[in-house]
Amino acid sequence: MTSLVDRYKNRPNTEEFEIQCLASFCSENRILSKSEVSSQKKSSEDKVIKLNNDCGYMMKRTRTEPAVVRYPRFSPKKDPEKYFHSLLQLFLPHYEDWQLKPESFRTYEEFYNNGAVKCGRDVTQVKCIVDANRALFEKESDKIDRAQQLLEQGVDLEDAWAALCPETEKERHECIELRKSNPIPDEDDSECSIPDLVANPRTPYSIETNHTGMSREEALCLLRSLNAQQSAVFYKVRKWCLEKLLGENPEPFHLFVTGGAGTGKSHLIKAIYYESSRLLSQMSENPDDRSVILTASTGVASFQIGASTIHNTFSIGANVKLPYQPLGDDKINSLRAKLGGLQILIIDEVSMVDHHLLSYVHGRLRQIKQTGDYSIFGRVSLVCVGDFYQLPPVKGIPLYVDPKGVNLWDNNFEIAELTQVVRQQDASFAEMLNRLRVHKKNETLSPNDINMLKQCETGEECDAIHIFPTNAQVDEYNIQKLNKCCPEAITIHARDFARNPETGRIERKVGFHAKVFNSCLDKCVSLGVGARVMLRKNVDVSDGLVNGAFGTVVHIIQRSKQRQKYSPNSTVIEVEEDQVTNDGGLRRQFPLKLAWACTIHKVQGLTVDKAVVSLDKVFSPGQAYVALSRVRTLDGLIINNFKESVIYCNEKIDSAMKNMPRLALENYSNPFYLCNTEIELYHCIVYSVFVSIPCEHYPETPRWSESGRSSLKFKQVIINHNPLSPIIAVLS
Repeated sequence: MTSLVDRYKNRPNTEEFEIQCLASFCSENRILSKSEVSSQKKSSEDKVIKLNNDCGYMMKRTRTEPAVVRYPRFSPKKDPEKYFHSLLQLFLPHYEDWQLKPESFRTYEEFYNNGAVKCGRDVTQVKCIVDANRALFEKESDKIDRAQQLLEQGVDLEDAWAALCPETEKERHECIELRKSNPIPDEDDSECSIPDLVANPRTPYSIETNHTGMSREEALCLLRSLNAQQSAVFYKVRKWCLEKLLGENPEPFHLFVTGGAGTGKSHLIKAIYYESSRLLSQMSENPDDRSVILTASTGVASFQIGASTIHNTFSIGANVKLPYQPLGDDKINSLRAKLGGLQILIIDEVSMVDHHLLSYVHGRLRQIKQTGDYSIFGRVSLVCVGDFYQLPPVKGIPLYVDPKGVNLWDNNFEIAELTQVVRQQDASFAEMLNRLRVHKKNETLSPNDINMLKQCETGEECDAIHIFPTNAQVDEYNIQKLNKCCPEAITIHARDFARNPETGRIERKVGFHAKVFNSCLDKCVSLGVGARVMLRKNVDVSDGLVNGAFGTVVHIIQRSKQRQKYSPNSTVIEVEEDQVTNDGGLRRQFPLKLAWACTIHKVQGLTVDKAVVSLDKVFSPGQAYVALSRVRTLDGLIINNFKESVIYCNEKIDSAMKNMPRLALENYSNPFYLCNTEIELYHCIVYSVFVSIPCEHYPETPRWSESGRSSLKFKQVIINHNPLSPIIAVLS
């Protein structure tokens, strides 16, 4: 979604708009929707203005007053950088972010006080421009700041009213005394005595349900495709939602759905998310309330299922440590406003979640829900989906291993394992992967599996992604490809900053920080036009700019001062800034790295059509299985250095999963949906008596495809069906 700031940066390059600041742009102009553009062009005398780079259209406000601009106010003492950054962004005309702080200035405050820019035809001090524009929007701002400061300090202002207007204050006290002596009758009592004034018990508003991401037709098609195992899990969750909707207040459930390659875990997630959102949204008074949240542990996994990351959803930093650090009042209130009605949390790729991260999810949910007891996860139900046979968290303890402290996983989650392969394409390959998934180190592979894998050892050279076990192998291959494909490659050095102990200011550091913490920004990044690269951090999850996203460099901007037009299919990646030391040290660098080759850890959660997998130097269980399962079909797999001995799993996983309590499931077969014109007000779900009898669906009246007769009673509808005749529903 295009923001107002993006539209402002893409305003026309005319003299009128070049001197317009962001605050004036928002106040004096109105953004037009697509439907308004054509009608305004025909009927209105006002000029419709087209924004650059397909950012839409706008029109000046000529018939109404300028809009009121709302923006945050930061403290110049507590957050000086945020304060001056906000001033410059609002009141200094600009087209690019770098114009708010050129490279020659270390801080926004320094640029505000000492900078000068060309505004129109003249060169003017930045401070003069900002103050002049600010004066148009902030009336008596100093007095307001002073009043707010007094209020925050807890100064008693009761007597100030008496000094301001003593006559009015005297009348106010007389009114208070008069009210005490002659109390006004309670309005509720008067209503009860007059029946006509009793409030109407009917709900005076309608509830708009949340949009669940797919149409009803798509959802029905999805639900029909669930197999028996998936249906059992789906209807278990659906039953809980119905009980919640009917006010039965069932206990929260904690479910772990697992399975190998091609068993339809992602398929089941979509079905559960759709149906639970559809049902539970009916309990929400506010249509913006989120009853069900879909999250994932990594950026790649979250984008593939249309979710957000756990860290972003709950404002959790990277590499969190225990004991739990609660959020402040302001941040938790914002989260509570969005997630206060949360009933079900779905987490995908839970194998990459460690005990620390799960503890922070528990802590955030308890802060949000304010249950007042010690119930886990704030009495929110959890559906965790993943495969422990894949790789564990890079630096954390996996959930199936008992930690030293509190264990929120063990004995709290019930397991439901999907074993039936539903992948339509190359089912034999998926079945082989599931055998490799649980293969133990001292066992031998079957001859058929070995032959199938050796057939992929063709020695073919291709441009597909290469997957290696170690970083050293990845770096070596990427440098070879860079030298071969990008003769004009350049190396971009990071800019590190440290705090000057004498002045207290952040200054450019000579060289690099000796140790860097919690940052993915490298000291040096080698790039060239045509280089295949990968993002190192989440920039915009909703737009697919996630940690692990691939791309190709099409242009490198060398300190460009002019706005340029790029291909609509390209995205500008800008320099990112991270705090990399405990004393406030910073690093600025592009969040990119070469990606002709990647490690096995980096591609977990990724699915491609073709890949070259090297099994040389595999050093941990599960690596070979994860690498081989990144492709959709056997035809897309090329293996280098095949070694049977490196294909093995962690045997602790098998015993840990066997010790988990099993989810009690009912035996559901494939449902079909009855839609008859004579009873179009009823929507019935009917289950076949025998799993072996399939159903065929037709738009009007379904028919059974095999012989047999049965009679089912579903609440108040009796369904009598013959396999060779249309189904008839009779209301009881």
